[in-house]
Amino acid sequence: MNTKLMIVASYLGLSQGVMLTSLPMLIEGTELNVSQLAMVVAIGSGCFLIGNPFWGWLSDRWHSRSVLLIGLAGYMASHGWMGWALFQQNTDSQWLYQQLLAARVLYGLTCSGIYPVLQTWRIEHKEPQRKVTTTFVSAGINLGRGFGPIFALMLLWLSPAAPLAGLALIALPGLLLVLRLPQACRQKATTRNTTTIGIQKPLLVLLLAALLLTTLISSVQYALGFALRNWFDGDGLTASRWLGSILVTVAVLSATLQLKVLRHFSNLWPQAVPLALIAVMIACATLLLTEGLLWWALCCVLLGLAVATLVPAYLHASQQLSRNRGATAGYFGVSHTLGNSIGPLIAGSLILSGVKMVFVLTLVLGFAVAILLGGQRQQLLAKTFNL
Repeated sequence: MNTKLMIVASYLGLSQGVMLTSLPMLIEGTELNVSQLAMVVAIGSGCFLIGNPFWGWLSDRWHSRSVLLIGLAGYMASHGWMGWALFQQNTDSQWLYQQLLAARVLYGLTCSGIYPVLQTWRIEHKEPQRKVTTTFVSAGINLGRGFGPIFALMLLWLSPAAPLAGLALIALPGLLLVLRLPQACRQKATTRNTTTIGIQKPLLVLLLAALLLTTLISSVQYALGFALRNWFDGDGLTASRWLGSILVTVAVLSATLQLKVLRHFSNLWPQAVPLALIAVMIACATLLLTEGLLWWALCCVLLGLAVATLVPAYLHASQQLSRNRGATAGYFGVSHTLGNSIGPLIAGSLILSGVKMVFVLTLVLGFAVAILLGGQRQQLLAKTFNL
């Protein structure tokens, strides 16, 4: 069961990895500008704001397998649409822009159901021991992010459309896998208390921290592609290769940390979370104060390992704060989605004034996350783990 859920989760990371790695080539192979591509990335993530709470609410009341099938069908259709639009070689850049926007809207509205369903499904069917079970879903997404750049680089030499068309085809095994999942594995909202309760202050702190952390990492990832393109004197393919290599390294190390180390912890807050917060601040400060391929790569790895620790920590804590787990997972989906939307939009604007302006923003965000999670750490421990 764990392996199957991780494979389904990996599709979300796979799409992110392919989109990020393809950005330099999309700039070079189309007439779309930086701001337009930022909007294409952001609008797909922005539609998760609508879909996440809806599918999270529905997963508490409906068959989880049906929601996953809808999500993966939308995944296949949206990426096939984008690939088709890019293959048309239409000289009208406005037409291409509109097609990509529409396809990303479809992606956001349908694929937003995958994450909250997997999150609650894994929590409901966890092992008897109280381990940090949320690491399985997070690790699956990281594995997808690791394979995504490799997948993109294997196909980018054909055309900028090839990786997106490939995503549509590779979704078919996921649909077949979900169809083979046992029908019994679903949320049984009718047998448990689903009374609406107010969002407690610690949960609000976690939601805000999730928003800021996701904005931070998405800003860095978006800006890095264009920073590398400038570093290599406008060579989009070389920039994509190096960006893909960095993203693969980060994703593989993050997934390894989650699967080999963090999953054995019952509580990450006493020691792992403070170390992760320190790593975030060091990485953000180093990005601002240094420049060069090696420094960018090292900072991305450090940020990736920190995020790989913080995300399962606050997700696990949030599930202890709320009885409506599907809805809570939907709330965090909204925070992550909003961050993934805001990050590229802000970075796309700031990068016109230089990459350093983006890294100033990430440093501010890093300190804000550290203050939120560090300042509320004792209260969160007391409320969620009775420590």
